[in-house]
Amino acid sequence: MMRKVLLSIPPALSTLLFCAHLLYHGVPLAAAAAPLGALILLAVKGAGATRLLALLHVLFACEWARAGGKIVMRRLETGGSIHPALEIMAGVTLFTILAGWCSLARHRD
Repeated sequence: MMRKVLLSIPPALSTLLFCAHLLYHGVPLAAAAAPLGALILLAVKGAGATRLLALLHVLFACEWARAGGKIVMRRLETGGSIHPALEIMAGVTLFTILAGWCSLARHRD
């Protein structure tokens, strides 16, 4: 029981972080809050819900990688340092992949 609760934390945080990313880029509040609906999948038993949540996190990670690449390219064009942006966005991308793995690991119990 405690293991499932602990493995639910990264997917929840990753989803909240993605919603904040959408809000930052000007997506309306109702649309930016839509990914929060995926958190319901944490309560649903079954392999289908688990795989869907993991797939969503893979898609979130693809968006983080795309946004990170865009930021790094902009920094290169302006002559700024790419390291802070590169490290932060890579970390967020890896955390999102970890969150997808955690959602799959929850189902193995």
